Amino acid sequence: QATGYGTFQSHNQKVVSCRNGILMTHIRTRNEPYTAQEWRLSRSEHGGETFRTIHEAVNATNPPVLEVDDAGNVYLVRPDFIDGNAYLYRFLAKDNYATPLVTTIPNGSAGKYAMILDPGRKRLYYFAHNNTFHVLGLDGEVLSSRVLLQGGKNAVLQYPLLSLGEDGVLHAAWTTQAHGRYLYWDIHWMKSADGAATWQKPAGVPLAPPVIADDGGPAERITLDDEFESHTWLSSFLIRDGKAHFTYLAQTTPPRQHYVRCDVATGRKERDVHPEW
Repeated sequence: QATGYGTFQSHNQKVVSCRNGILMTHIRTRNEPYTAQEWRLSRSEHGGETFRTIHEAVNATNPPVLEVDDAGNVYLVRPDFIDGNAYLYRFLAKDNYATPLVTTIPNGSAGKYAMILDPGRKRLYYFAHNNTFHVLGLDGEVLSSRVLLQGGKNAVLQYPLLSLGEDGVLHAAWTTQAHGRYLYWDIHWMKSADGAATWQKPAGVPLAPPVIADDGGPAERITLDDEFESHTWLSSFLIRDGKAHFTYLAQTTPPRQHYVRCDVATGRKERDVHPEW
C-alpha cells in the first residue's frame, strides 16, 4: 500500500535531528481522491537504526514539514485539502513529544510549502504555494498572514523554498509553473531583513507584496534567458557566508545541471557551473 508520494520531493524538510534523536515525517498510504492520507511522525533514539511512531493520523494532506529548536521542541505543519487551512503541531521535549498542541493557520493549505525556524526572533515562517506567507510564534500564535506573491503574465508560484542567513536575513526562492500547460517556467529570489515585515531584492531595492512571481515581476531571476521553454526546477538553495547557493536542473537539449552562486548583498551572479558540476 506504500505510495510514491511518501516524502514528496525536496522543497521542504522532513527529517530533523536534535539531542533527543532523529525525527521524520511521511505519509504511508493515500486514497484515490487524495483526501485521506495516513501520515506519521517517527522518532529514532538509536541513530536511525530503529524508529517508532510517536504520532499518526489520517487527513487530506501531504507529508508535513518539520523544524526543531535548540531545546528539542519539534514544530510540524501540514495542510488540509478539505477545509483550506494548515495546522501547526508543537511537540514539546519536556512532555517527551506526547499529545501535540495544535494551531490553525487560516487559508494556509497548499500542495507545496516550506517552513524555517528563526531562532533569533523565536518564530517560524511558513510559505505556501497558494501565495500566502505566515509568521508563527513558537508559542503557537499566528503573528501575521499575508499574500506575498501573485501570478504573472506567464506563470504562477509552484515550489516555494526558504533559507535564513547567519545575520538573520530571511531569503525566499521559488519555481514557477506556466499557465495552462505542464512547464516549470523560471526561478526567482528575494529577501527580508526584518522578519518578513518588508521584502527587497538582494541589492536592497524595495518590493511591494504581492510581488509578481514570474519574469514579468521585479524579483531576482536565477534562470537563463534561453531556458523559458524548458523545465527549470529549483532543487534546493542555501544562504551561507554571504553567498546564495542555488542548484537547479534545466531540461534543455542537452540538459544542464546548474550550480549558481550569487552575492547576497548585491545579487550579482558570481558563478554558474553547467551543464554539469
